Amino acid sequence: MLIMNKNSSGFAHLVVLFVVIFVAIAVLAFVYVKPGGSPKKDSGVSQEISPTVAVPSSGDLEKDLEAIEVTDPSSDFSEVDSDIKSL
Repeated sequence: MLIMNKNSSGFAHLVVLFVVIFVAIAVLAFVYVKPGGSPKKDSGVSQEISPTVAVPSSGDLEKDLEAIEVTDPSSDFSEVDSDIKSL
């Protein structure tokens, strides 16, 4: 038979209390929150939202590609190389 003193019994009660509170919060969150992250609202009116996606034209894509500056990667490290050589 396990003998507990007053302090360990109080600690056990505290741990059980925290576990019960955590489980209660988890159950409430599961019941009242949709998987999408917003709370459930039962307004009685069902509205379906269709997503619209703006597709960029090929002209926009070509402009974006031409706007990207491509440089030689070895030139990016020239300052670092000179710093290392000065050590």
